Amino acid sequence: MNIRPFYSGSKIISGRGALDTLSFELTGVNARKPLLIAAENERAAEKAVIRALKATVTVIGGICRCRNGEENPAKTIVRTFDSLGCDSLLAIGNADLINAVKTARAELSFGRPPAETDFTRPLAPRRAVAFVTVAVLTPEPGALPDELILDSGARIPSPAFYPDAVFIDPRVTGKSAAVSRRGETAAAALFSAVFALSDAQSHPAARACALAALQQISEAAGTRSLPEQTRLIADARFLSKTALTGSRFVPEIAAAPFLDGGKNPAETLKMLFECAFPALSFAKDDLIHSLMNLVPDESAIDGDEQTLRREFEAAVLRLTERLLPESGNKKPTRSGLSEAAEAVRRSALNKEQKDGCLRMLQNLMEAAE
Repeated sequence: MNIRPFYSGSKIISGRGALDTLSFELTGVNARKPLLIAAENERAAEKAVIRALKATVTVIGGICRCRNGEENPAKTIVRTFDSLGCDSLLAIGNADLINAVKTARAELSFGRPPAETDFTRPLAPRRAVAFVTVAVLTPEPGALPDELILDSGARIPSPAFYPDAVFIDPRVTGKSAAVSRRGETAAAALFSAVFALSDAQSHPAARACALAALQQISEAAGTRSLPEQTRLIADARFLSKTALTGSRFVPEIAAAPFLDGGKNPAETLKMLFECAFPALSFAKDDLIHSLMNLVPDESAIDGDEQTLRREFEAAVLRLTERLLPESGNKKPTRSGLSEAAEAVRRSALNKEQKDGCLRMLQNLMEAAE
């Protein structure tokens, strides 16, 4: 069996003291005057980072705040970076903001927009621009750590898009704008981890990331400390996305942004879990480990692969219900699914990827009849 290649270019610093090493790590990547980029609605998280840097030698070169829905935030970041003479990027924000920062970094590094750059071959940057992120909770699908999403919807994979370091600290995640959506974020991480684990050709390191994400979700569901819970969920979110890098294409994840216009993502996640299970395949050992992580209080489970599969599906769905209590909202309608199908057809996905998404949406439409 061919094993898919795997690479992760980010150093992950997670825990209660994660921010205390921020200045040291910035110095290690020659970031002496970082531009702090923050989402407008992440002021509390931004203040936590600034407080952590006050007692260090690191000098923030400037602050660039991006509004939700801002047109071309990457251009604003590039302009601010150059005008203030900064040398690196320190980002705090959701999936859309991090994608904008990746775009800005690529333009600053190579001197031209990413759409005009060939990332399929090794590139020598015009200048080195370090890129560090401080994680907040973000339930949106967004790009994988090694991806950049263009305005056209095309996804460009390249090692150049990995942050140099990712800091996950409860002092920040606990103040995330999306903290009230932590269950939804955990369910999104669970979804990604399950799909990464179900790829029989995944690299062992990718499977380890997926299993670690499941363990973090289980611990988060069992802890009473909300700050620690949000850190564990942020850990799981990043680890599950990392596990997906190099995995097979997943139509359910690719189509998620087009479903229901984001009006009811919790119900959308539940629906996608339920429709996706028949298409998944699991290695037996991974299945047992996953079950032990999801339901640690149960005795060791033994049985044939079909029995284990049923137990795994039941355990995942029980945990999903726990993470996403019944909201009373309706699932995506048939008309909403049709709109999602049209959006997929217009997207920059290739033909094979579009076909996979459309088959999945068609199955959902037939089930909705």
